[in-house]
Amino acid sequence: HPAALTGKQLISLFAKEMNAPDKVSVLPGWLIKAIGLFVPIMKEMPEMMYQYDRDYVFNSTKFDRRFDFKTTTYPDGIKETVEKSIM
Repeated sequence: HPAALTGKQLISLFAKEMNAPDKVSVLPGWLIKAIGLFVPIMKEMPEMMYQYDRDYVFNSTKFDRRFDFKTTTYPDGIKETVEKSIM
């Protein structure tokens, strides 16, 4: 299995596939709360912020072995996602 990717690395892979810049901006929590006053969906973001301040590492080794499954690589999955979403 490949090494875990950071969020920035995933964004870079998507940007490359989409021929777009991989510029990343992170909004501070106070600004997300302020935007939530005017944009309803953003109102829910502060309670979910804990999901963005720690690493998530997914490993499918056991699943792959148990079900004789071949995991899609990040580049292949991103390529297919972009192709399907643009068409």
